[in-house]
Amino acid sequence: MAGRYSLDLRCRVIHDVDGGMPVADVAGKYSVTEPTIYSRIHLREETGSLKPREGEVGPKRKLDPHQEAILKVIDENASVTLVQLHSQLQLPGNIQTLWNALQRWGISLKKSHPRRRATAA
Repeated sequence: MAGRYSLDLRCRVIHDVDGGMPVADVAGKYSVTEPTIYSRIHLREETGSLKPREGEVGPKRKLDPHQEAILKVIDENASVTLVQLHSQLQLPGNIQTLWNALQRWGISLKKSHPRRRATAA
């Protein structure tokens, strides 16, 4: 995801639009898209400012409300597998969603299996 445009750039873009320059020309001048310019105009109408809105963007995380229950089960049984954890708590999403959440929280459920070593011939 691209970073936010600076407040200085936002002000210059809107200043040119307010000055009567066509939106298509402003978009070309500052290398921004026309929908970006219209969204900045709408933002100014809504909030009275060109500052970016605060808060997180993107979809809500499915497993964050279940974090406490997941951590409790892991504390009680450190050898629990992802499949067992997912089915035991009837969590939304799939196993990959659970895996991503655990990684984000800094938890790994690694199991050490004995490996067969190659023997000398």
